[in-house]
Amino acid sequence: MAYGTVRNILPFVVRFLAQQYPRHDFDFAALKVDDVITFVRRQAAELGSVQAKHMVTALRSFFRYLRHRGEIYIDLAAQVWLFEVAFIVNWWRKTKRMGVLE
Repeated sequence: MAYGTVRNILPFVVRFLAQQYPRHDFDFAALKVDDVITFVRRQAAELGSVQAKHMVTALRSFFRYLRHRGEIYIDLAAQVWLFEVAFIVNWWRKTKRMGVLE
């Protein structure tokens, strides 16, 4: 992975790990989809849409890495992607209702 990619991904992954594992006792196998979605929703509410997209991309990359290493068995990357799609669809509906896309 390129240095610039790691530099962009790392802050989001560190934030996720700090909130999920405040004592640094990582148990990735115990991660649940709800844990991830709760984090993404909370962070997305505080971030702009561009930063929220970067966060989702960062977490998807991290979860793919964990799955590749055998640390997790649930495809959390796919679940985060589904959340992103739902977010975009809701944004599109709201924007269309407001007449912005016409």
